Amino acid sequence: MVPNLRMLFPGAFGLFAVAVLALPSPALAGEFVADQGFYRVYQNDHLLGVERVSFEQHGDSLVLISTVRQRLPRGMGQQDTLAKTGMLVLGLRDHALRSYQSYEQLNGDNLTRILSVDDTVYTSYRQSSEGGFGDTYALPPGRAYVVDPQVFALFDGLCRDLHAQHFDERTVSMIYIMARDTTVTARVKRLGTEPFKLGAQTVTAEKFSITDPLSQFFAWVSPRGRMLRLTLPVVGLRVERDPESLKPKSSMKSALPPAPGLPTVTMGPTPKPSQDPVALPGR
Repeated sequence: MVPNLRMLFPGAFGLFAVAVLALPSPALAGEFVADQGFYRVYQNDHLLGVERVSFEQHGDSLVLISTVRQRLPRGMGQQDTLAKTGMLVLGLRDHALRSYQSYEQLNGDNLTRILSVDDTVYTSYRQSSEGGFGDTYALPPGRAYVVDPQVFALFDGLCRDLHAQHFDERTVSMIYIMARDTTVTARVKRLGTEPFKLGAQTVTAEKFSITDPLSQFFAWVSPRGRMLRLTLPVVGLRVERDPESLKPKSSMKSALPPAPGLPTVTMGPTPKPSQDPVALPGR
């Protein structure tokens, strides 16, 4: 039986991570900005869908944009159709979080999540068909990362950050966006390098493990810090970067969505993704 990832992780199946505090290296800023591509998402070698991602600079901000289209197994031969967009905005100079929002449609049910960050606290807004609310939490000390279901490309932001640092093993704070947010401590280990097949080439990839009380992920990272593969073995999850999108001249049109705002219950309209059906490669 195919594991039901939505039961393992509330709100939807799987997880992705977003760097939300300052990233240390000026060189990382250039790599963060100048990249676009997409990932194929598999469960037990079954293609679930794709995620397109763009790392861009807009004025004095660094922007990470994700667009997800997937069909998720639900058992009894049924599938859940997921369309989701996410956008992270960081300051160009200090990489401090300026805003984060995501909007998803899962079988026609809409869910908006927004994080608004101040110096020592953040407010998490949630709106669905059942209503909306906002909760304020203390920011964890030190470097922190946000985990929100399904936008796996934002693990890429975490990988680029960690790749630029010098350590063998360290801890980081992970803010999980759930029905009620929770913060956990994760331990990150460098597991050495190994040959990695990338299209027709083989590169030397660095491997990381990211372990917290809720999960254990493994990530393979290119010499430039870009995430090539992400796995969550307990549920058979595998996310693969498309090799063609790593070529120097590879590019896509910017997918910058509307600027973040508060949910409609408080201030204004909620941005919505396109209504295009799920599109899988080769179909």
